[in-house]
Amino acid sequence: MGFFKNIFGGTSDKGSNKNSPIQVIEETLEIQFPVRFKEFITGIILPNKDVKLELLDGQYKFLDSLFTTDKLNEYESVISVSDKLNESYYIEDIGLVKIPFAKSTEGDGLKYLYFINEKGNISNENIYLRDLDSPKTGRIPLSSELPFVIRQSGEVNGQYIVSNQSLNFTEANKWAQIPEFINIWKDSYGLTIQDENKEDNCNIDLYLINYKMDNAEENFSKIEVQTTINYQGKRIDSAMAFEVDNSALQYQFANNINYRIFYHKLLCILSTLSTTKNDLKNNHAIDLEPYLNTLNLKDLATPKFIQVDEQSA
Repeated sequence: MGFFKNIFGGTSDKGSNKNSPIQVIEETLEIQFPVRFKEFITGIILPNKDVKLELLDGQYKFLDSLFTTDKLNEYESVISVSDKLNESYYIEDIGLVKIPFAKSTEGDGLKYLYFINEKGNISNENIYLRDLDSPKTGRIPLSSELPFVIRQSGEVNGQYIVSNQSLNFTEANKWAQIPEFINIWKDSYGLTIQDENKEDNCNIDLYLINYKMDNAEENFSKIEVQTTINYQGKRIDSAMAFEVDNSALQYQFANNINYRIFYHKLLCILSTLSTTKNDLKNNHAIDLEPYLNTLNLKDLATPKFIQVDEQSA
């Protein structure tokens, strides 16, 4: 696979066709796709409309209606799915138009990636994720720029594939966004360093406590990230905890439904590693970033919680 060239440089005039699928979508929704996304989509020459998208949390595909004006299944239509998202009771989305562009092909296939903005505007590159089948779990702001999702592309055995699985720690940490309902638990960060002559290695353990309140809507969760990193003759142990203020996620966490909680875990892990990296560099003259960039981000967030507790608060 090669890096996209048309999305980072150069332009395409293929989107200027008034009858193009992109033009129809924009006129119907009264909002425009981000400029670089539109250049990328209109620059693809396809023998068919099936474009796979390989992300850290699994397999997706670009919605068919981006490439054809033929009548489609409603779950493949940008306009139909936008209507479904707009009909839902998402407080944070009131007054905003959702522009879905890709859907999961795993699980129930109802996770969508989308842009949002007010009518009449050109959307920015902020990308959100939401599961139509589990609306109360909230939207996840995946990233602030397209390369977090659209990283590499190419054809494999006639199948056009887009992937972000080459993302490294520095890139993900730069572009990823923490949702408002995830906050660092006060005074939870800790770091210890000791000599230990072992091969470079990283181990991450995740712990969960679901707190139950008298009012179930006020339930919240605590995710603790514990890391052990062997690097250049040192053993580096760090820990950090996060409060997740979304009661609808408690069941997903407790049952390790990775389909819906992968990014919640990944964002907590990235934040912990970033804090550890900065502490080591600023206070201990250890530059951990080159090693962190060798880690597979998908592998980091795949493991289940090794301990799940429930407490009354």
